[in-house]
Amino acid sequence: VNAVACLTVNGFTPAAQQIGGALTITGAGFSGVNVVKFAGEHSAAFTVDSDTQLTVIVPPNAQPGPITISKAGCANAQTAAFSPCN
Repeated sequence: VNAVACLTVNGFTPAAQQIGGALTITGAGFSGVNVVKFAGEHSAAFTVDSDTQLTVIVPPNAQPGPITISKAGCANAQTAAFSPCN
């Protein structure tokens, strides 16, 4: 039986991004991620680039706060607070 590799977040770049722009989130255990949310409520489009990198699009109405990454069988992981810029 293979254990699920749960999520670890190292950070994101760039530090500021506008609505509709792309962020790169780095960490580990990203294979199988099924939800990415900004400030816990605004779901974002995302691509799992590798087990260690996600590309996330800042959604309309994104609010300041952490980015939450979810994966079945694991506790949610969060980034540091993100604030969309204009």
